[in-house]
This record gives sequence, structure tokens and C-alpha cells, in this order.
Amino acid sequence: PRHLRALYGTWFDRVVPRLGRLAGSDSAAYEYLPASAKRFPNPQTLAAHLSAAGLRSVAWETFAGGMVALHHGRVIS
Repeated sequence: PRHLRALYGTWFDRVVPRLGRLAGSDSAAYEYLPASAKRFPNPQTLAAHLSAAGLRSVAWETFAGGMVALHHGRVIS
């Protein structure tokens, strides 16, 4: 998992913005994406936010060595 995080960090921080510039696209968008992902809450914090918003049985599953998390919960009305 550690080597995946290093590879992901290099890819997201260095390669993605360069690809955006090479593609002639809006390069700011390709720089914003990695910065936005870094500010996103970790799985535990996001689960706490979901619980505070009223979801019950909040849980998550991680993928890609912990770099991706899929959360789910139940809405009780």
C-alpha cells in the first residue's frame, strides 16, 4: 500500500497537471483536482459527517491500497 500511495502521489501531483497542459485543456482544472482530493476528509472523518447528517449503519470499504473508499449508510425516516 505504501508504494501505491507514492505512485499515486507522483501521478496525481506531477503527471496529471502536465497531461492537462499538454492536452491544451484548462490546466487549472488539472491542478485543482489533486488539491481538492488532498482536502477531502479521510474515511473516518467522512463517516462521522455522514452519521452527524443522520445516516445510520455508516460503513466503508477501501480499495486501491486504501486510496479509495466507498461509503454507505442507511437513512431512517
